[in-house]
Amino acid sequence: MPTPNFLLTDMKSQTPFIPVISVCFSSFIPLRISQTKRISASPGAVSQHFRVILQRYLIRYFFASFLILALPTTKGICQTNVTSATALTPDAREAINKGIMAAKLPDYLLAIRFFEEARKLAPQSPEIFFNLGLAESKVPGRELRAVCWFSAYLAANPNEPNAAAVKDQINVLDIKALSNLSRLIKSVQDATSQTGSYYQEFHMGQVAGLWAEAGDMPAAMKTAGQIQDVYRRNQSWVAIAKGQMKAGDIAGALKTVDMIRPSDFKDIVGSLADIKTVALRDIAQAQQNAGNISGAKNTLMYALTSAALIQYADQKVFEQGAIADAQVKAADIDGAKNTLASIQNTGNEPPMLGIAREDLAEAQARAGDISGAQQTADLILWPEGKKMAQEAINHAKERAKYAAPTQQKAFVGPVVDIVKVSDWLEKLDLTYGDCALNTDPFLDLASYLVSKHSDNPETLFYNINDTAQKIVTAQNVIDKMLKQQAKQ
Repeated sequence: MPTPNFLLTDMKSQTPFIPVISVCFSSFIPLRISQTKRISASPGAVSQHFRVILQRYLIRYFFASFLILALPTTKGICQTNVTSATALTPDAREAINKGIMAAKLPDYLLAIRFFEEARKLAPQSPEIFFNLGLAESKVPGRELRAVCWFSAYLAANPNEPNAAAVKDQINVLDIKALSNLSRLIKSVQDATSQTGSYYQEFHMGQVAGLWAEAGDMPAAMKTAGQIQDVYRRNQSWVAIAKGQMKAGDIAGALKTVDMIRPSDFKDIVGSLADIKTVALRDIAQAQQNAGNISGAKNTLMYALTSAALIQYADQKVFEQGAIADAQVKAADIDGAKNTLASIQNTGNEPPMLGIAREDLAEAQARAGDISGAQQTADLILWPEGKKMAQEAINHAKERAKYAAPTQQKAFVGPVVDIVKVSDWLEKLDLTYGDCALNTDPFLDLASYLVSKHSDNPETLFYNINDTAQKIVTAQNVIDKMLKQQAKQ
């Protein structure tokens, strides 16, 4: 394999290094495949089906890595010197210079280590963010981390002359990360065939949801269409809808759930109605969080028509109570009253029904409808719920003596703040949560997958699926932040 060539500029003038990689295509792919073979031939070797899945992923992954690394993706970024918001100490500058020397070897991981040392000495330096972005962009699998470093640089220096070139590089890395994710999901799909016929179609539905969350609806629907069992196929549509919601496509999720037609399948009408109702409640919550209160109200009414088809009485009451509670939170007091009034008495009070009545009584009391609140509270059988509702009514009576009643307001999700440098750095340093980029799946995915091997096909599937879920979730978090930053 020929020695890579590099173009590095003088960091003393605060201009970051730009590695230019020259790789021989004929030597690159065999090297990577031979590495995979060595993994599978090592002591404690992985089982045959895992070797196949892992090798397919690594071949897909490193083949694409070659194609993108061979492109001149960093062209133009180094045309302008990078300024530093804070003066760098001699120790910080020395660490940066060591990072440059490590890159010349090339040893990008060592370069990253030195740049991280510089960051500890100058934690707010855009120059260091920039160079960490460049270094991590050259390590396969760290594209999302590189995106965050470059985005932190832009958040600190939005008007730098090289901002447009940096944005272009972010787009390239984001697309590459999405391409890597697609290959990983394909590997998850390969793993479903190892789990046996009883589990396979259920797992295919989970894979369909992953495709949807990754934004590839054609692949999601194609996967769902391969499921023969009617109930499992309808479950896959729910999974797809959830994926669409996580990706921010609430309207698309509603269309997908509409494909579930319980009345078309008499034998399982109740079960299909149940999963459809739950999915519609989730969509209504997403609409409410997005500020679409009118849409949430309409979706909840749609959910009521689905709940009416649920055949198991207690489950039907539970879902109707949950819908009523959601209506209260969407400030649809009349709708909640009508829903609760329509629920047939089953001789007991499921917890969800008691919660809905309590929340309704409190909402009525806050709105000044003391009489209506008392009537609702009197229907509550749950002692603790009745007590809390009565306390709310008593407080409302006291407030009524001194102030006018307030109207119930729908709960709306938190307003998205301006994306700051600290937001990007937080993602890079996190070791837990929805976008924990300082964990193995984002630092060394290939080794992480090897560590998740299991001889049990079911466990193996869940391990790979869980890994893909972590990555697709992080991808969507970062894409949402990128869109928000672009609007600033």
